[in-house]
Amino acid sequence: MLMPQGSYQAILRGAVMDTANTGNPQMVVKFDVNYFFDPSTQAWRETPANTVRSLYMSFSQAALPFSQKKLESLGFNGDFKSPEFAMTNQPVDLTMAHSVYKGQQKEKWELASFGGEKDVVKPGDQTLDRLNAMWDQAHPKIATPAAQGVPMQNAPTNTTPPAGLPPVAVADDVPF
Repeated sequence: MLMPQGSYQAILRGAVMDTANTGNPQMVVKFDVNYFFDPSTQAWRETPANTVRSLYMSFSQAALPFSQKKLESLGFNGDFKSPEFAMTNQPVDLTMAHSVYKGQQKEKWELASFGGEKDVVKPGDQTLDRLNAMWDQAHPKIATPAAQGVPMQNAPTNTTPPAGLPPVAVADDVPF
């Protein structure tokens, strides 16, 4: 039975090297999954005892940069013959999504934040200017009274705090 998709906390237990069906080397990292974040209650709840799951890290040419970042985030010792991690027996945040593999629903586990996202490459100024122009054309700006120097109606004129509230601290009142 599949676990619910979402955020989990687990304890890293270790890893072994394997060969994927594609022939590429991969590392199988084992986790004891202990907690699931239940979005309906906005609370963490325990998972069933002995819930062990695996995260697969491919070392294909395309996946190598992402797998390296994941390994670094776990404190990998750099020894693929005997992999060990600084994060062993430590809590690690994971995410899990359902995916279809060879026609079957599977759990796909991932480190919640490993820095494996694509490097951000900001578009050039010309591209950004073109996007701004397209946006402005579709969304004409409407001048607001305040922007035109006209006082807003019903704006509060008394800025004194109500009686009984402590005075607002100023820069030289900071107690440290």
